[in-house]
Amino acid sequence: MDKEAKNLNQKSEAITASPGKTKKISQSISYKLLGELAFTFVLGVGVTLIIQNVLKSESVQFSTISLLGFIFSIALVGASIVLAITAISLGKASEQAMIARSDESIRLQNEIFLKTTEALIRIESSTGVTEKRLEDIISGRAGIISEKAVQAAIDEDLIRPKTREALKGEIKRSIIDEFLQTRGEPMPQEMMKSREERREARKKYIQFKDQTLLKIANNTDLIAKKIGDGNIRGYGEDMVDGVFVFKDRRIGIAAFSVSNIVHPFIPDDFSDYIRRFYHEIDKGTFQKGFIVFDEKLPEEEKHIVAFQECKHLIRKEIAEDLYVFSGSLDEIFQEILKTLN
Repeated sequence: MDKEAKNLNQKSEAITASPGKTKKISQSISYKLLGELAFTFVLGVGVTLIIQNVLKSESVQFSTISLLGFIFSIALVGASIVLAITAISLGKASEQAMIARSDESIRLQNEIFLKTTEALIRIESSTGVTEKRLEDIISGRAGIISEKAVQAAIDEDLIRPKTREALKGEIKRSIIDEFLQTRGEPMPQEMMKSREERREARKKYIQFKDQTLLKIANNTDLIAKKIGDGNIRGYGEDMVDGVFVFKDRRIGIAAFSVSNIVHPFIPDDFSDYIRRFYHEIDKGTFQKGFIVFDEKLPEEEKHIVAFQECKHLIRKEIAEDLYVFSGSLDEIFQEILKTLN
């Protein structure tokens, strides 16, 4: 015994002297093994009791009810063990499912983050478009907006296709100009030149119209009833820039520019304006009408041709009450006074 104790002490000292060489052994017992051990224990106890009864030569008598109760007791114990094992297994499965779902959720969040970052990088890089591309984008959107504006503002039955195209083009150019100016970006050279030409032509036309109407209004023989802006698509007094009274006769005066930038020439529109002007004279809205242009027009000029074509279709007594004059301000004023007198 002393020798064995000494050997055990030596082994213990050897283990203590080399702690780095010891390994921790982890063991786990499954629930199935626990169930088998419990069943074996119960079975062993039952077998032991039976053997003791046999050795004692005692006779054990069971009634039918006692036997059934014993069988049911064993069945209930077995069922309890199975239910316990099943509950534990379901608990572990549920835990694993929750862990797996949590891992999947984290993975999906990481993917969404990466894709979002990638999309933002693409958007940032795509904003560096060239000036030409930006101009194309603006031009396309301006075309759509101008189309919708024309549709919303004017009934299709009241305007011809060519006029619609002219209006769309004018609205489109205005939108592009205003957009570029708002952004503070330099406009292309051609657009700047076109915008300056439109501005100068418009300024020249307004100056001509205002000076013409004021010069006529300053004449003591005429009384001004309206001085303003007319509408080429209007009716009555709305279709002229000025309305004057001369010896109880109402005179309508409409000023036009020969520049297509200010007044885009569309034969159908101008001819329709002439016919409506004649209609207002026939109704008695005006006794005489004058259409004046800010530059001298030759006889073969498109406005003059359109006027002469319409005039030939009107009754003679009405056709002589509408005139077209062009040239300088003084020339137009003298022609108007000469016609009225």
